[in-house]
Amino acid sequence: MTSRTTPEIRARIAELEARLTRLERDGTEVRAELDSLRREAAAARLRVPAYSTSAESTTPTTSAEKVRLFRSLFRGREDVFPTRFVSKKNG
Repeated sequence: MTSRTTPEIRARIAELEARLTRLERDGTEVRAELDSLRREAAAARLRVPAYSTSAESTTPTTSAEKVRLFRSLFRGREDVFPTRFVSKKNG
């Protein structure tokens, strides 16, 4: 581990904060474009797979994630709707 001077540490922190800001801005722009394209696909009744990466868990853990997944699977499908929910744990 190399010892850095205070100005070097401050400069590196500023550099990384600027990079993080750019990445967050890019992420926001990409999400907005992706949402727009998904709305277009839904309007055209195109089936588009849900977004996932290997870094993300494929199983939703929170109620909000489960609802988001459910809604993404049935978005634009007026011919498909749930009639009941069956729990794997207690039937």
